[in-house]
Amino acid sequence: MLPSHRNFSSSILHTVRRTLAYYHMLEYGDSVLTGVSGGADSVALLHILRKLAPEFSLRLGIAHLNHCLRGDESERDARFVARLAETMGIPCFTDSKDVKSHAREKKGSVEETARQLRYDFFDTVAREKGFQRIALGHHADDNAELFLMFLLRGSGRTGLSGIPPAREGKYIRPLFDLTRSDIRAYINAINADYVSDSSNRDPRYLRNRLRHRLIPHLEKEYNPKTVRILHQTSRVFREEEEWLEKLTGDLFEKVRKKKQEDALRLSVPDMLAAPPAARKRLIRMAMREIKGNLRQITFGHTEDLLRMLTEKSADFLMDLPDRIRARREGDFLHLRKEKCGLRTMGRQSPSGLSYHYLVTGPGELFLREIGKSLRFSLPETMPDYRFQGNHTAFFDLAETAFPITVRNFQPGDRFSPLGMKGTQKVKKFFADRKIPRSEREKCPVLLSKGRIIWLAGYRTDNSVRIRACTEKVLKAELLLA
Repeated sequence: MLPSHRNFSSSILHTVRRTLAYYHMLEYGDSVLTGVSGGADSVALLHILRKLAPEFSLRLGIAHLNHCLRGDESERDARFVARLAETMGIPCFTDSKDVKSHAREKKGSVEETARQLRYDFFDTVAREKGFQRIALGHHADDNAELFLMFLLRGSGRTGLSGIPPAREGKYIRPLFDLTRSDIRAYINAINADYVSDSSNRDPRYLRNRLRHRLIPHLEKEYNPKTVRILHQTSRVFREEEEWLEKLTGDLFEKVRKKKQEDALRLSVPDMLAAPPAARKRLIRMAMREIKGNLRQITFGHTEDLLRMLTEKSADFLMDLPDRIRARREGDFLHLRKEKCGLRTMGRQSPSGLSYHYLVTGPGELFLREIGKSLRFSLPETMPDYRFQGNHTAFFDLAETAFPITVRNFQPGDRFSPLGMKGTQKVKKFFADRKIPRSEREKCPVLLSKGRIIWLAGYRTDNSVRIRACTEKVLKAELLLA
């Protein structure tokens, strides 16, 4: 027999109370600003907080930002939230932003721009109107979807920690341990109206494909509790991550030898004395401190920085997103945020093209940004490399090592072109051959041991050429996908 509406609503409230207590989300007498889009999740959150308000002596407010992305549908949502606030007698604070225009101006994605504008709006209202907490409607399904997104991207433990249930002592997610089906059932039980966002079914977005295709398939074919399991796994990762972050922070104080406003100096011997897993955490902690966040910092970037700890070449420089430059000098690794002269790996070319991959062994790598593939293999017999063509290269395996970095051209790149004496700037190499800028941007640049070994499709480096004493070779091919 199905539980009564009253018993079900009571069970939902009990789960929310438990979440509030476990994550210390609320204090008695708090003022809570609730982000309400008009969808089922945020409407359910508002009803639940209103139900709990007398128990916690809460002052409630509603915030709604119209992103102007869906035309009449966006206007409909804003009107719905305003009517809901009036019906409940809760003050409502609204604004609208042309997200697409802001995204073009900032040269960012629409999704990331919408998120930033929304959080800026919430922060402003909370500060000006005196709200201590900002409540958002994210739940277990959202967390499971984010877990899968990061898993498929190859993220580490930090990414797999998912959505934080509480953040900065201000943002809280009271529905964190409820599933989407719990929330829909609650909405039906209290007979509450809400509006639907048509973009939530658009298959162009990865999250929607996970939500409507992959997760239902996993639930049907493998485990009906997939969402619960992913959510719980993410929560375990998050709790362990918080503990490990504390341990890393204590170690970071030892390896950090100097801190300036835009620069860090880290002790290489102290870094190398730490376990490998700790070194990765120390690198990411240093990047977060100097950069302010870890956006665009990939696994490949971290691996390249770790190699700088063991490579002692004086020329070993590395440029990273957001004007961050890494330099190894003796026993110190320097990280600096440059004020001008952007020469970073993450710098966008005129076409907006930027990529960075790490190849850990033989196999095939698809470069989605240019629609080509690189294939790496170890021939059993010595090939006739004299007729290899520009799209095939052979390297002396004794002079080459995995992992191999694959990225696009950076200003300042130098190499020693096969058949020439000395080194030459890659920019000059391209210019002398009248290679168009658009083609330069697409050319994969391969690096091993911190040096360029091949401008794919053009020329290999002298340092890895085949010699009479060469015993084994690495073959690389640039292929049309």
